[in-house]
Amino acid sequence: MSARSSLQSNDLRRRRPSGCLPSGEVPPQVLEVDALPDSVLVNLPTVERLLGVSTSTVWRWSRQGLLAPIRIGGATRWRLGNIRAISAVG
Repeated sequence: MSARSSLQSNDLRRRRPSGCLPSGEVPPQVLEVDALPDSVLVNLPTVERLLGVSTSTVWRWSRQGLLAPIRIGGATRWRLGNIRAISAVG
């Protein structure tokens, strides 16, 4: 395999569909939660930031039934409405 074809195949693996962020990033518009409907699904870093808790706390609360994770393909998301309910109680 030539260096050029190797570079092209690496480039293809790094591409994401338009509008997708790397898994660890929080979209800036999500942090303005007041304008978003309860049905919006958010990723783990967003949940952590909105609730001010660690990754292990989010997963513990999910196991305990306080948060209801939703699996979509290989990704896990949480409904913003559930996050709002938790933050209103705490």
